[in-house]
Amino acid sequence: WTLMEGLDDIALTLRHEDEIAAYEAGRPGFKPATLPARTLPKEEVASARGSG
Repeated sequence: WTLMEGLDDIALTLRHEDEIAAYEAGRPGFKPATLPARTLPKEEVASARGSG
């Protein structure tokens, strides 16, 4: 059924994102936890070939 829905391991995990967040919120602070995803600011990319 996962192939029929186009799901991979990451997509299957993300279906339980709320439950994972609730579990980690209840864990003691001395235990390791996942970090939120970092997003970098968008930077303009210049062509290495130059113009023309």
